[in-house]
Amino acid sequence: MRSYKIVVTAVLLTAGIWFTQQGQTQTHRKLIVASTSDLASIAQFIAGDNYEALSVMEGGGNPSLLIPSKITVLRAKKAETYFNFGNQLEAFWEPSFFSDAEAPAIEPGSTGYHTVTEGITLLPTSSAESTIQPVMHQAGNPYVWLDPNNCKQIAQNIAAVLSARYPSDQPVFQANKERLIQEIDVYIERINKRLKPFENTKVAAFDHSFDYFARRFGIAIAEYIQPAPGVIPNTKRIKTVADSMSAQNIHTVLVPDYLSDRFVQQLSEHIQVKHIKLPVCGGKEWATDYFKFLNQFTQTIIDGFKAEETKQE
Repeated sequence: MRSYKIVVTAVLLTAGIWFTQQGQTQTHRKLIVASTSDLASIAQFIAGDNYEALSVMEGGGNPSLLIPSKITVLRAKKAETYFNFGNQLEAFWEPSFFSDAEAPAIEPGSTGYHTVTEGITLLPTSSAESTIQPVMHQAGNPYVWLDPNNCKQIAQNIAAVLSARYPSDQPVFQANKERLIQEIDVYIERINKRLKPFENTKVAAFDHSFDYFARRFGIAIAEYIQPAPGVIPNTKRIKTVADSMSAQNIHTVLVPDYLSDRFVQQLSEHIQVKHIKLPVCGGKEWATDYFKFLNQFTQTIIDGFKAEETKQE
């Protein structure tokens, strides 16, 4: 019995030392918070092993209407830097997040609060001839990360912020940034090759979420179900879009994966249509970093286009 107690005591002491060491390791890593999983992935790549980048978003879903991760809310108080995409993408949930997190060092207006889209030209969120005013995203399309080329500028911006904040680690940030940019170039070339057979394919889309990806890789989005961001399409709008698609022989619609099938079903009452559900953000088990997200996004589009080709044969 005595030897048993000695063994148990030794195990507990060892475990206590291990947990203490782990806690110290976590404490020594400076904390960065990012609004989405993809932005956190990019920030982590640049920051390196001595930093930890947490995402407010748990993964997948709508980045404009997300429920903040409870873990991130609890830990954000210790963060020194916060990154977001801005342009009203996070406007709905940021106030409650910062209120719950009680993290003055990274709140709007603080030296730790940073928007990463400086230097990126935003695409519009409605057509020039549209008379319907958007309810949100009036300043421009915030889904910039869906064009990986934009992420090179995002990487530049993150590296600049971190270098100013932690000058002793500037060489690490700059080296990681250059490595990330090289990796992005490889992915752009790879995606171009994979999507080459579908170049100039005409599709419709629910909204403007996928415009950056489509423009970069030669997919022609010719019609949108939603007339403007935040505006629910009515039956008249659905019929107008269906007529336009029919006239252009378009039968494929790109739809965010968090959206219900209601609008596509309404569209299918007027025209034969296939919808491709696409993720807007990564973070789930199939996309634990930005590059895995790009792979999944690209493969989903390819599978959808191939299925439509088979259907038409």
